[in-house]
Amino acid sequence: MVPLKGGRRSRRPPVQTADLEHGEEAPRSGPGGAAAAGPVDRRAARASGQRRARRDQILRAAERVFAEKGFHAASISDVIDAAGISRGTFYLYFDSKRVIFSELLDSLVQKLAACVRPVDLTEGAPSPLQQLRANVTCALRVVAANQNLMGVLYRSGQGVDPDADQQVAAFTTSVISLIRRALRRGQELGVVRSLDDELVAPFIFGGVKEIVFQGLQSGHFSKRDVGPMVDEVLRYSMQGFLRT
Repeated sequence: MVPLKGGRRSRRPPVQTADLEHGEEAPRSGPGGAAAAGPVDRRAARASGQRRARRDQILRAAERVFAEKGFHAASISDVIDAAGISRGTFYLYFDSKRVIFSELLDSLVQKLAACVRPVDLTEGAPSPLQQLRANVTCALRVVAANQNLMGVLYRSGQGVDPDADQQVAAFTTSVISLIRRALRRGQELGVVRSLDDELVAPFIFGGVKEIVFQGLQSGHFSKRDVGPMVDEVLRYSMQGFLRT
């Protein structure tokens, strides 16, 4: 009980020891009354970091296995062996290889989405063409840095595995939606001509996808190839192939 002015007393709720695990300490008040970081907080942060690292280890191993064997042929046992973990550890993090594939593709879509930045028309900003080039360069660098996963997409043929078909279709739809939004935004800003984005977006996606997959198949696709590739793609997109 803490005495207050006027003789009143303030009740502080007691620490419920049942809520603390064995060996843990009750939170201590720091400056301003905030709970100070103690051994429990540090242990929790360390454990959380270890879980994230283990989860990423499994994802990276699965990505390598899927790229080597294809999603359909790869088994959970292959992933477990590649990650160097027990079966029980695998199921602590993932229910199936389909869940892993979905998470890998979602992560790739998020990285690509981060590359699509709105065109800035304020004074002093780079030209729309320079900004467009930066967006496309960023996207192709993401692809170059995720060649294993792109290889999985290339090898996942339609009709081979319904789960893979569904995941690849969802990935394709997400990327085409990103392109459509970028085209519509360009039209609103007056830097993209009037066009049918529902038709043009899949055309752009299909063309770039084939360039990437051909490069992956031949082994020539790397980060150093991105610059010339971006320039040629943009020239074709803006000028076509006829002399004007």
